[in-house]
Amino acid sequence: MRANSVELMRATQEVFRDSLVSVVMPTYNQAEFLPEALVSVLNQTHRNLQVIIVDDGSTDDTPRILKVIVDPRVEVIRHRKNRGLPAALNTGFAGVRGRFVMWVASDDRLRPHCAETLHHALQSN
Repeated sequence: MRANSVELMRATQEVFRDSLVSVVMPTYNQAEFLPEALVSVLNQTHRNLQVIIVDDGSTDDTPRILKVIVDPRVEVIRHRKNRGLPAALNTGFAGVRGRFVMWVASDDRLRPHCAETLHHALQSN
């Protein structure tokens, strides 16, 4: 009986891994827009998300905003100084665990079905 529960757990983990969508959000001095952008990502209809926010050395209120995030799906990485968008994206992409990856700017908003639509399209094709 134990073997069946272990097999079930492994199968469940595989399903979740196959449906995990990693979202990388680089940000630099976007405190004004960051909360709304992040809420749009966290409110996706596809709930199996990993969100990696890379603060690229912000000097505004961005670090303060990022300190109060309590959602376990969110990981924050901070560059000590601004290194530019390509470096921030590379830092974020290095930490992804999902089978599917997307990135969104910290001053953009995603429609609620964005991750679900992209996930379904990629799974189907």
